Amino acid sequence: MSTIQSSFLIATILMLLLLDFTVNAQSSADVVFPLKRYGNIVPGTDITKALANAWKDACTSNRSSAIVIPGGIFNVKEGIFKGPCNSPIDFQLGGTLQAPKSLQGNNWITFERIDRLTLSGEGVFDGQGKAAWKKNDCHKRINCAQLPI
Repeated sequence: MSTIQSSFLIATILMLLLLDFTVNAQSSADVVFPLKRYGNIVPGTDITKALANAWKDACTSNRSSAIVIPGGIFNVKEGIFKGPCNSPIDFQLGGTLQAPKSLQGNNWITFERIDRLTLSGEGVFDGQGKAAWKKNDCHKRINCAQLPI
């Protein structure tokens, strides 16, 4: 067996072990809060309120929990996820959470004062960077406007 074939075989085995570990780690929640429980969650809709309600339920749960966001692109005006929470939370993002093109305030998605939080899934936090960076002039002025983060 050549060196290239050996390296490929070892890399494949390591990837399979990592995948097995990841799948097992994601399925450890005692209570699951699927976002669809909180309203008509279809791609293209604003899920800000549903996310806030799911977070409240997961954060106050005395058992480890998971918030499950399905695949698709969903609008989120603002997400403030605060602790302390009673137990571990797995925020499983399957789709895309998309910021408005014109953000208000200093923050878009915020996780604060939370112990034992896991972000998992193949989803994306889309902050609409192309639209936001047009408003940034920090390369020209020292007292520039801060972009929401």
